Amino acid sequence: MSANKDPNDGRLQGKTRQRSQLEHRNGHWVKRDTESGQFVGVKHDDKSFKYVRREQWVHPFRGRQRPRKHLNRSKKLATRVRVECVNKTNRTDPHERISHIGGRNPNGERWKLTEAQAIEGIEQGKWTFHVERPTGHMVDVVIATRLGKKYLKTTADGEQPDNLLALPECPA
Repeated sequence: MSANKDPNDGRLQGKTRQRSQLEHRNGHWVKRDTESGQFVGVKHDDKSFKYVRREQWVHPFRGRQRPRKHLNRSKKLATRVRVECVNKTNRTDPHERISHIGGRNPNGERWKLTEAQAIEGIEQGKWTFHVERPTGHMVDVVIATRLGKKYLKTTADGEQPDNLLALPECPA
C-alpha cells in the first residue's frame, strides 16, 4: 500500500497509492479505490482520512478549481412565499404599476409588503416569491431593472397578461 521500508516496524511512510479521498458536497470525506474507482469508505465527521491522498476534481468546462474549505451550513435558505394579491398605482407603465404585494401566511394571517421591501428581501436572500395562476402552475417573481429602476415581475412564461398584474387587489 505505502512505501514502507520495513513492514513490521509499525510506521507508515507517505500516502497510500491505491486510495484517494474527496470531500462530498454534504461535508463527508469519501475514500475511493484508485484502480477500480469504487468508493470504499465514508467518514461522517468533518476530518479527512489520514495518509490518503486527496483527489483533484477538474470541472469539465472551468478546469481545476480550488478546494472548498468547509461547507457553510449556517446559511439559511430563503423562505418561499406565495403572492396572492397586489396593489397597483394609477400609472399605466407596467414597470411602475405595482406598489404592494401580499398574501397569507401558513396560519391564515394576511401579510403585505411594499415593492421596495420585497425587492430588498429577495436581494438579501430572505424570501423568494411565486405566483400560482392557474392553480398548480407556479411562476417565480424576480427583480428586473428598466432605466435604472428595479421592479418586480414574473419570469418569462409566455403568458399574457403578466401574472402579477392579473392578481386581485389586496384588501386595505
